[in-house]
This record gives sequence, C-alpha cells and structure tokens, in this order.
Amino acid sequence: MEIFIGLILVILALFIISLIMRKKTYDNVDRLESWKLEIMNRNVSAELTRIKTLNLQGETQDRFESWKERWEYILSKDLPDIEEYLFDAEEAADKFKFTTGKKILKKTEQLLQSIEKDIEKILAELDELVESEETSRKEVEHIQPTIKNLRKKILQNRFQYGKAEVRFEVEIDELTEMLNQYHDLVDDGNYIEAKDLVDSLKERLDNLEKEIEEFPDIYRACKQDIPTQIDDLYAGIKEMKEEGFRIDHLGFEKELQGYQQRLLDCVNALEKGQATEAKNLIAEVEERIQEMYQLLEKEAIAKNYMETQMSNYQQSINEVAASFEETKEEVNNLKQTYYFDDQDMEKYLSLEKSITQLQKVYDEMVNGMEDESTPHSELREKLELGFNKLEELLEKHNDFKLSVYNLRKDELEAKEHLAEIRELINETNRKIKKVIFQVYQALYGIQWKNHWRRVT
Repeated sequence: MEIFIGLILVILALFIISLIMRKKTYDNVDRLESWKLEIMNRNVSAELTRIKTLNLQGETQDRFESWKERWEYILSKDLPDIEEYLFDAEEAADKFKFTTGKKILKKTEQLLQSIEKDIEKILAELDELVESEETSRKEVEHIQPTIKNLRKKILQNRFQYGKAEVRFEVEIDELTEMLNQYHDLVDDGNYIEAKDLVDSLKERLDNLEKEIEEFPDIYRACKQDIPTQIDDLYAGIKEMKEEGFRIDHLGFEKELQGYQQRLLDCVNALEKGQATEAKNLIAEVEERIQEMYQLLEKEAIAKNYMETQMSNYQQSINEVAASFEETKEEVNNLKQTYYFDDQDMEKYLSLEKSITQLQKVYDEMVNGMEDESTPHSELREKLELGFNKLEELLEKHNDFKLSVYNLRKDELEAKEHLAEIRELINETNRKIKKVIFQVYQALYGIQWKNHWRRVT
C-alpha cells in the first residue's frame, strides 16, 4: 500500500513538473513571438528612403541594393522561418518533448539575434553614409571660400612671401583640384570616399592656412629683423672696442657671422616650405643675442668698477699696512716683557703674510689693467675676491689688536699695582722713622732730667 501511494505521488510530481516545463516553453514561445513581431513592425523601409536624397550611383547604389535585399530577405524568409520554428516548439511542448523544444527555441533566438545585428548594421551604415554626406557638404561650404581667400591674400601681399609665393599658389591649386575631385565623387555617389577626401583636404588646408598666416613674420625675422639686430650688435661691439672695452675674448664677431650665414640658408629653406628649422633658429638667435648684450653689459660694468674701485682697494691696503705697523711696534715692545705663545705668533705672522698677498694681488691687477688682453670682468672677480680677503684680514687684525690690548692692559694694571705697593712701602717707612724718632726723643728727654738732678 505504501509503495502504491509513493508511486502515485511520484507520477503526480512528474506530471506537475511537466506542466511547469510546458508553461515555461509556452512563455518562451510568446517572448520570441513578440520579438519577431517587433522586428516585423520596424520601419526599416522608411529609414532606407532617406538615401533617396543622395545620388543613387556607384557605392551608394551598391549599398542601397544590399540593404534592401537583406531587409526583404528578413521579411520574406527569416521571419516566416521563425514562425514555423515557434510552431514546432509549441507542438514539441504539447507532446512533452522538452529537449526538442529547447533546441528549437535556442535556434530561433540565435536567428533573431542575427537579424537584430543585421538591422543594426544596416541602420548604422545608413547613418554613416547620410552623415558623411552632410558633414562633407558643410565642410566644403567652409573650405571653398577659405581657399578663395587664401589665394586672394597671396596675390595682394606678394612682397611678404618672396619666392614662396609660387609654392603657395601651387599648393592652393592642388587643394582646388582636391575640391573638384570631391564633387566628382559626390556626383558618382561615392560619399564615404568623398568624406575621406574632405578630411584630408581640410587637414592640408588648415596647415596651409596656418603657414600662410605665420610666414610673413618668420620670413621678415630671418631676412630683415634679426640681421638688423646682428648689424646693430656688430656696431655696438666695434664702438665698445674703440672706447677701450676688452671684449675680444668673447669672440662674438665670428659667432655672429655664423648666424648671418645660417639665416640666409633659412630664408632659402623657408621659401621651400621648411618653416620648423627657421622657427628654431629665430628662437636660438634671439636668445643668444640677449645673452651677448648681457655679457657686454657685464664687461662694461666691470670696466667702470675697476676704474672706480682700484684706488679704494689700494687705499684700504695702505691703511691696513699702516695699522699693522703700529701693531707690530706694540708687539716688539711687549715681547721684551711678555711671552707670546706659538698660537699668537702664528696669528701675527699670518696677518703679515696676508697683507703681503693682498699687495701682490693689487700689483697683478695693475699689470692686468695695463694688459689690454685681460678682460675687465676677470679683473673684477679678482678685485672682489681681494675686497673679501681684505675684510677677513681686518676682522682678524682687530681680533689680534684686542688680544694685544688685553696684554697691554695687564701690563698697565701691574705697573699701577706696583706703584701702589711702592707707595705703601714708602708710607710705612715714613711711619717707622717717625716712631723711632719719637722713641729716641722720649728716651733722650728722660736721661737729661736725671743728669740735671744729680748736678743740683
């Protein structure tokens, strides 16, 4: 009995599961049927009519025929096949052939996905074609007057472009020819190829427009402005030499000659369309000219510095030497009564040596001022170094003088103390003598009185 009941329950469970699986199959069939109907109701044919605004020739006609053929095939073959597949899936579900129905539904879904991809591809290629035509047409509406204006600009300003005028006119002619090719491609219905041509045309036109805009300034800089700056710099160098400035060591004349030749070469290269080299050279020369002016100014300032500070340097050395002589005399006097340790004597001798070296530096600068081959900037560095050394020497000398003063101060204090002791001794002697006298006087007075009594 229990086995019988269990068997009934198993059969009942299997039946319920079968009903559920059949319901699931029906739901999938309904879903795919809705998908099929949605595709069938798409207005793809209306979308394809957008292409009628274009020239149905060449590539455009080929694409249109391909799209139309594919859509008609979907409507006439793929969708009816899907309808049969769905009917077979329902029939398999009715007969509880779920595995068969599952395979049919999977095949149906794959076919629907393939149809979706084909439709998306058709519409994407259609959009690309229509947008290519529209974008190219708008670009050309801008390109045509731009080319015309560039040609007009070249004709009206020939003198600003030199020999490059011919090259620019040739490039404008080539752009005009590309524009004509575009119109031919459009007339033949080759809009994608026409779009690629317009993109290339626009890029070349932008580059040419920029070059024509920049060319006059670059050309004038290479041919007139910078050569004029170089000539002015040449004249300034010549004038400075005549006024006694020592700038031969800078070697600017030879360097400027090299720049003049490079500028001539750049003008030729610029006329041939090689503008990058010219731009780089302009930046290099302008920067270098500024550096040259700074170096010349530095040399001029150095000359003025030497002429005004040499006498101050000599006077400072003389003052330090005179002050050291006084210190030297004090040291010689103190050495008679005080002992100088090695460290103090080393400082003393170092001061004397430093003064000698500073005087030597001065003599070298005097010789340098007389030698016209020695740059003033080099002499200035030596003089500034000499002033720094002089300042250090003054500080060390003052420190040494302070130590000498302290020694002298100790000596004076000792002498004062000694004088006080001597005074104290003298005072003591005077007091002793006074006491002795008083004692003697007292003793002498007593003896006299006794003698007088004996007599009387």
